[in-house]
Amino acid sequence: MEDNKYDDLSDQLKNYANTNIELVKMQAIEQVVIIAPRLLSTTIITVIIYMAVTFLSIGLSIYLSTLLNSMFYGFLIVGGFYFLLGVIFITARKSLVITPLRNLIIKTIFKLS
Repeated sequence: MEDNKYDDLSDQLKNYANTNIELVKMQAIEQVVIIAPRLLSTTIITVIIYMAVTFLSIGLSIYLSTLLNSMFYGFLIVGGFYFLLGVIFITARKSLVITPLRNLIIKTIFKLS
């Protein structure tokens, strides 16, 4: 009779463990299903914006080149603008990118829970 109780308890613990494993799997799948489309759409939007900025930059460079009668100066001005933007970005990346991105990730993770 005692062995039967231990067997029942052992079976219940195995079932409990298996149920918890399945629950964790389902929660992981749910998070992937939520995060994957966001990541894909963000990637597509980023590529589109990158292409638009590239073509607009080339267009502005050519426009400035025709105004200044020098192909060199038009591209130099636009290149200088991006260099300045890069320096600002590098010096302020923690406050402009790292902290807001970290906060967004934390909010997203806790919203999923």
